[in-house]
Amino acid sequence: LNPALLNHLPKAAKTIRSWVMDAFLSKKQRLREDLQRSRSRISISFDLWTSPNPYAILGVIAMWIDTTGKRRTTVLGIRRVYGEHTGENLGSVVLELLKEYDIGGDEIGYFMLDNASSNDTAVGFILKELCPWMDSKQRRHRRLRCLGHIVNLCCQAFLMGRNCEKYLAKFESTNAETMRRWKSSGKDLDV
Repeated sequence: LNPALLNHLPKAAKTIRSWVMDAFLSKKQRLREDLQRSRSRISISFDLWTSPNPYAILGVIAMWIDTTGKRRTTVLGIRRVYGEHTGENLGSVVLELLKEYDIGGDEIGYFMLDNASSNDTAVGFILKELCPWMDSKQRRHRRLRCLGHIVNLCCQAFLMGRNCEKYLAKFESTNAETMRRWKSSGKDLDV
């Protein structure tokens, strides 16, 4: 081993973790500064997903125009959601992230989300906190619906008919059973 490298090797078990956290916090601070210098309002998108283990995970994305005029999109955070998947609960998780990045009522733009009714409640919850001067009509206008999600729902209805949910539930349970059997066979599955 080259002796000149000895000063750069970790000296304790937590050193690498510390390096990663320092790098993360530095990048987060730089992102916070970029967001504060935004030439546009900052629009937000978030979605809830349940992992196979089954944890509820909420991803939050920010979109804005930076000082050079470029459109930017970044992940603000991926957070585990505890408790019910109510709009208030989701809204409080998103609100916490927005506060971490110092995104307040004057900076917030629109919310682009899928059609879950809990998202309506979440946006209302967030905007009541960040923009208390807005009335309910103004808050509703800041909530946009994802066209991709709408097209997906239309295609499902067209292809599967009126009992789309029942068909999808059957498909998912069949798929889960197939995966369970495959995994029990001990063979690897490249997906």
